[in-house]
Amino acid sequence: MSFTNYTIQNNAECQDVFYNVFMSEDPFDDSQEIVICSEKKYTDFCCPKCGQKMYSYEPFSIYLKSFPAYPEHTRMIRFEGHRFRCSCCHATITEPIPFKYPGTRITMRASLWIETLLRNGIPANAIAKMSGIHWSTIRYVHKQLMDESLDKYEMELELTSYKPRFLAIDEFAIHKGHTYATCVMDLATGYILWVGRGWAIADRGQGSRHGYERFLQQAGTRTSAAS
Repeated sequence: MSFTNYTIQNNAECQDVFYNVFMSEDPFDDSQEIVICSEKKYTDFCCPKCGQKMYSYEPFSIYLKSFPAYPEHTRMIRFEGHRFRCSCCHATITEPIPFKYPGTRITMRASLWIETLLRNGIPANAIAKMSGIHWSTIRYVHKQLMDESLDKYEMELELTSYKPRFLAIDEFAIHKGHTYATCVMDLATGYILWVGRGWAIADRGQGSRHGYERFLQQAGTRTSAAS
């Protein structure tokens, strides 16, 4: 393994931090892991609670999966950092990993590959097979991508004073038909406006309000609050 010193430009939380990177001679060799050792010191941290100085009390390491150079291989990255403790209030923090995708154990590079493949219609099972990343992680990235896209689309609708003209109400079965839900959508754009549990027209004796009635009630409440 060769020793290389890199300067990695990160986000605003951690700028110009030096890391020691150990990697194989062949950058396309997925059989060996890449080791990234942090050189951050206790002087780079302050206690988030009291603002006093902290000291390093133990090291830690974590394995992250990155997107491999070849299909059906696994590229592992081991990050070695430090845990710090406040000398005043004894609060502890773990050194952040700038290239880790939040909520997972994959790299940001891997998440970008997954998002690109998902946008191009590649199924999650196929991505899991070619990348060696578990399908539940891919599903998590997919959910974050959908939430981000829906939030962006909703903001665009608010800026254009969007108002649906034609509504479509439909019901669908979940949990193999034992539970039903109702969705209301804009018939012109296909945008889903509301989803709730229960039948659209009849609740089959479950005692709950009809789906479309609950939607109209909530829509009326929001309209009154906005006005």
